[in-house]
Amino acid sequence: MISLKGDHSKLVAQDLSKIIGITCVSLVTGSIDILCACLFRETSDLFKIIETIKAIENVDKVSWAEEVNRIPSKEITVFSFHESINSGMEDNDNTNDAS
Repeated sequence: MISLKGDHSKLVAQDLSKIIGITCVSLVTGSIDILCACLFRETSDLFKIIETIKAIENVDKVSWAEEVNRIPSKEITVFSFHESINSGMEDNDNTNDAS
């Protein structure tokens, strides 16, 4: 999880994608600017990756979380804002017709 100084996310993301061990780089919204996934054998390898990231210009903060166990969901639900609005409008239209 990477926070930047200024708006240089695309340039930093390109630099990150070249680091050995990093498998995915995503530009995100929220309290961080970039989210990366990486694979490593030893914790010392992770620390080398983090130090390499910290050395990139415009990187402010680097934090990490390690997945220790994955718990699958029983159901996959994809939320569609557009569908919610449409179904809400249909409900309102029915209410107006009844008046």
